[in-house]
Amino acid sequence: MFIEKITICNLFAYYGEKSVVFRQHDSKKLYCLYGNNGFGKTSFIRCAKLLFLGTGLNEGKAPSLIAQFYKEKTLPPKTLILGDQNFNGILNKYALNEWQSEYYVAFEGSFKGQRFYIERRFDNVLTREVQENLRLELDGVAYENNDAQDKLSMMLPPLFLEFFFFDGEEIGSISDNIRTGLKEKMEVILQITPLEILLERMGKIRRELIENEEKNERTKEQLESNARKQDDAQQDLEVAERHINALSAKMQELQEYIKNEQATLNTLIANTDNDRKLLISNKDHTESNLAKTKDSLKEGLKYIVSVANDELTQSLQAYMQTLQQSVLNDDVEGFDKIVEIAGNEILKEIIANDKRVASDQRELVHKLTLDFLHKMKEMIITQNLPKSYIPYNQIQAIETAIAFTRDKPLIKDINEAYDLKKEIKAIVDTLNELYIDEDNRSKQEEIEKVIKDYQEKLAQKEGEYIAELEKRLGLKHKIEELEKEKTLLYARINTERISKKLRILECLQDVVTQYKERLIDTLRDELCRGIEQNYKTLLPNDNIMSVEMGSNFDITLKDIDGNEISVANQSSGQKQILAIAIFWTLSQLSHSTIPLIIDTPLARIDSANRKRIIQNYYAQNSQVIVLPHNGEMGLQEYEYAKPYIAGLYRIDNSGDRGHAEIKIVQDASELF
Repeated sequence: MFIEKITICNLFAYYGEKSVVFRQHDSKKLYCLYGNNGFGKTSFIRCAKLLFLGTGLNEGKAPSLIAQFYKEKTLPPKTLILGDQNFNGILNKYALNEWQSEYYVAFEGSFKGQRFYIERRFDNVLTREVQENLRLELDGVAYENNDAQDKLSMMLPPLFLEFFFFDGEEIGSISDNIRTGLKEKMEVILQITPLEILLERMGKIRRELIENEEKNERTKEQLESNARKQDDAQQDLEVAERHINALSAKMQELQEYIKNEQATLNTLIANTDNDRKLLISNKDHTESNLAKTKDSLKEGLKYIVSVANDELTQSLQAYMQTLQQSVLNDDVEGFDKIVEIAGNEILKEIIANDKRVASDQRELVHKLTLDFLHKMKEMIITQNLPKSYIPYNQIQAIETAIAFTRDKPLIKDINEAYDLKKEIKAIVDTLNELYIDEDNRSKQEEIEKVIKDYQEKLAQKEGEYIAELEKRLGLKHKIEELEKEKTLLYARINTERISKKLRILECLQDVVTQYKERLIDTLRDELCRGIEQNYKTLLPNDNIMSVEMGSNFDITLKDIDGNEISVANQSSGQKQILAIAIFWTLSQLSHSTIPLIIDTPLARIDSANRKRIIQNYYAQNSQVIVLPHNGEMGLQEYEYAKPYIAGLYRIDNSGDRGHAEIKIVQDASELF
């Protein structure tokens, strides 16, 4: 990895967007950012740690390295960001006071030939509903938040920040507990911890498999019990089925008995009750008809005279028909008057106006017409038709009345009333005969008692039948549940597979354990050689001749005679150089080309040893960014480092210590 550009915007001491560019050189790997204490060096390295670790806002707990920003106590992530009365937080307070909205840190550069851009941003800080977002771009592919964090974890070794981004004070604190203080960190950076986790997980799985195997034995017993219960339930079900069939047959038999007895009863009742009901119905119907006939008689009695003499009625009707063909004497006299008036002038005028009659024939036609009219009179008189003094227009009405009188069904009504009364008397006599049949009544009661007994037996059998049906349903449900239980038990039991898994797992455990032991032995030897070599490189004339390490990575120092040297008795400078040697060796063994970012890199190191640290430790890494002050890395140390320096910078700040800037320095005279 090579970092080409770092941008900090409104975080810690940096106000506004501040960037520093690192130009890559083949032979020069050291970049020095000088700054006085309190100007922004610590802010710079904290921003680098924040970029890769975050505040833990989304997880609810800050990572240990970030939690150390406030040494008094552990603060929740939101307080780390926004601050409180005791801690200013990570946001630049002047930017907050001016309501600026951009707060982020970003690295960009190259990683194994791929372009990368990493940015961690804090949004919505003005509303105090702060959100933390991580973005990673790798060769144009973007990852966000958890995906970005997971990708970074795959790219970089665990705990790399503790060995690559640190300050001299941290090395000093570790050097005070050098014997065991680095044990866990060494196991993690050397990838031993994952093996421990893997073995622990394997052990847990093995215990679970053994427990499952024990459960299988119990499951087998449960299966046997399940099978017995199923057999018992199946036998009970078969018995219930037989009972149901027997009860069904008995019920059918009782129903048949009831049906037969009911048929006998119905036959008996048909001769008594049914006949009686029918006779009563007929009697009611006959009486109703008689009442209607009486009403009809009342209307017919109005015409009682005519109806009593049917011959007279017929004679009147015939005579009225003759009258319709007769004429009155008054009509004959009237006819004479008309002939007398019209026979002269009127008739002559009519004949004269008729063009069909010639003029010489008019007298003849007139004479013939008069003769015809006189002949008509004589013919009417000689017919001897009865002489009627009833107006002609009344004759038809009289004839209609006579016909109505003759057709009125009075006689029919009288005869029908007589017959109906006779029918009613016959029905009453028959009913009286039925009421006195006590023998039929006794038979009916006996049959009804038999039917009742059968019905009670049927009700009892129906109750037993329903109970057996419910029992059968319960048994079927029980068998289904037992079958489901058996299926689940079979799903849980697989002795062959568990045994196979156990064998495979035990083999894997052996392989991983052997690998871990060989790895530890190899790494321990490499660590010992590396620490010893690097320590002697940094401090060649020291009394330490060899470094040994136990199985738990506890470090033992020995002198030229093989005697153990107490680390506690070493000077603070010796212990710090030993810590640097360990850091240096661990970074070498991690096989990661990650830049070193070191604040106050030469703290507690005497001037005699600074040259070797600069020329050997700093100059040999792929990229080293140091943040010294001119007291620990003065002009003399600068001259040591000058051949390896690829970039020289200065961190300036205002009196309020809230407006840090990073400037490129062209000449060392600007620093010293």
